[in-house]
Amino acid sequence: MTESPDGGSADDRTAMAKAVEWATIAMTVAAEMVVPGLIGHWLDQRLGDLFETRIVLFVLLGFAGGLVLAIWHLLKMLKSSG
Repeated sequence: MTESPDGGSADDRTAMAKAVEWATIAMTVAAEMVVPGLIGHWLDQRLGDLFETRIVLFVLLGFAGGLVLAIWHLLKMLKSSG
């Protein structure tokens, strides 16, 4: 990156490099939301087999925690870019 005349930094990357960066960000945020829910599903299956019940507590906690994590990460990225 080079500095522009007004003191800011000009982004001289190619369009493909910018697209890859945005795709990486989108996939990271999506994974942050989904993976905790999948871990919760796995835990619910193991505990359901152990207690012979079908519960969805950890799925709900996982997806809720993942949503909070993803929003926090997005806010952190917005703050660092601005």
